[in-house]
Amino acid sequence: MKSERLQRIVQAGTCENDMEQKVMGVADSTITSEEEIQQVFAHLAECDSCRYLYEDYFAIHDDDGNLIEEGEIGETVELGMKLEPGSIVPLATDFMVEGQRAAVLSGEAVSMVEYRVPAGGDNVDVKVYPCDDTVSIQLSASGDGTRVILISPGTMETATVEKGIARFDNVMPGRFLLVINMRHLVTVTITK
Repeated sequence: MKSERLQRIVQAGTCENDMEQKVMGVADSTITSEEEIQQVFAHLAECDSCRYLYEDYFAIHDDDGNLIEEGEIGETVELGMKLEPGSIVPLATDFMVEGQRAAVLSGEAVSMVEYRVPAGGDNVDVKVYPCDDTVSIQLSASGDGTRVILISPGTMETATVEKGIARFDNVMPGRFLLVINMRHLVTVTITK
């Protein structure tokens, strides 16, 4: 685990609302009520401690809910970029689509950043477009009906993939989490 992530987990402290059991119930699918699931995701938008708990559940469990052997744990998907007037600067090459890696190495600003992230047996393309002081995020997935939730402190939005695309507009810079089909997590940090 990266020391930066470990430091954020420690700084988050414990949940002030005792929601850990519900968070784990949504993660392991023992809670199936849509109302309770929405309540948990709304809570994840506010509580770093529970958000890390949810992320970590999927870091150590496979798609069938079985524990992953220590050597097989996949890397956490974290994307970073800097928003500049009319452009965006990618800050890392992990998961970046091949053609854009040169922009990272040169520090050059681009009009769109594209990443390909693992989501179970498939990949999801994540494109980020700059818009004044916000960004638009477009996700391309092979399966229509794929549910994507964007969670940031204080907000939660849901989009469903239709005709291969789900989109979030007017996303403010900051640190947020994309949850794909309730289990595949992508942490995105956009600075100004």
